[in-house]
Amino acid sequence: MPPPWLRWLDRWQSAGLLDDETAQRIRDYEQSAGEEAAPSSSMRSRLLVWLALALGGLLLGAGVLLFVSAHWDDLSPAARMSLIVLVVAVFHGGGVWVSERFGGLATTLHALGTIACGGGIAMAGQIFHIEEHWPSGILLWAVAAWAGVWLLRDWPQVGLAALLTPAWIASEWQVRGLLVDEAMVGFLLLLAFTYLSAQRGRYGSMWRICLARIGTYTALPLALLLPLTRNAREWHSPAVAAALLPPLVLAYAFRRQAAWMNAIAAVWVGGYISFAHARGTPALIIWGALGATLMVVWGVKEGRVERVNLGVAGFACAVLAFYFSSLMDALGRSVSLMVLGVLFLAGGWQIEKLRRRLTAQARRAEP
Repeated sequence: MPPPWLRWLDRWQSAGLLDDETAQRIRDYEQSAGEEAAPSSSMRSRLLVWLALALGGLLLGAGVLLFVSAHWDDLSPAARMSLIVLVVAVFHGGGVWVSERFGGLATTLHALGTIACGGGIAMAGQIFHIEEHWPSGILLWAVAAWAGVWLLRDWPQVGLAALLTPAWIASEWQVRGLLVDEAMVGFLLLLAFTYLSAQRGRYGSMWRICLARIGTYTALPLALLLPLTRNAREWHSPAVAAALLPPLVLAYAFRRQAAWMNAIAAVWVGGYISFAHARGTPALIIWGALGATLMVVWGVKEGRVERVNLGVAGFACAVLAFYFSSLMDALGRSVSLMVLGVLFLAGGWQIEKLRRRLTAQARRAEP
């Protein structure tokens, strides 16, 4: 769990009160001081507070949703709209009221308010029978999240905006049929790589940590999904290159000169799309294993353990895909099951030993 002073440091840096060099010096000092004397009981108490806030926010949001749904049919359209506006106003108003007393609670309430705004947009469309074009609803929700980023500078607002903006792009992409599905998933995959590379050191701004978590948790599912979305529609390399350009621009904004690693990731994603479209399973598996290896190297170089874990998991998936696609059919049923068991036991043991060595090396390389 990142220390609480990072939130204030990020706010001062965003306001122009601190330059990048001074902010980094503060981070280095606090990091070294925390490593020398940071009571574990304090860390545990902060973790319990954040867990309580997260669970309380989920329960409160679920309770409000159940209450509204239980009385929805009994309300007139005007009452329904008033209730929607009231829920959003109560959450954000409560966040403003407790902001000076309990910053964590204020952050939770503001996040609930932005989430409730999305539900309100969907309900308003249902109430007034607005012309059905569901990507516009996601766009309005993303605008609300970006307004929260601009007004609040809270990391949950950044996380919602980072999720809703590509969701709107992908939905418009799908509805309008702009490109093939492989290119759309490739765009999201490269964006996930951009997110996970937003955090470079052990600590960082809260919004960078949030983006790194989003990218880490979404990269592998998107990489596994991309070969499943291949279809027979025509596509052109310039169009795919145009789809991969926005995540590269965002990566340069995050990382500046270090964005050359993201450029390598873009080349890999482009090759992954082409192999998936060509339906070349062996080449696709080899290319996937190469990408997993590059992810491990990237994690070791920048001292990011989660990238090492992600790369090792991707390599294991490539090995399993090779076994099921090329070896299992050549063996008998019983032999294939025994080989699969040995692969899981012995191979998993060796991969875990390798992962531990690599993560230890990545921790030593942490800035």
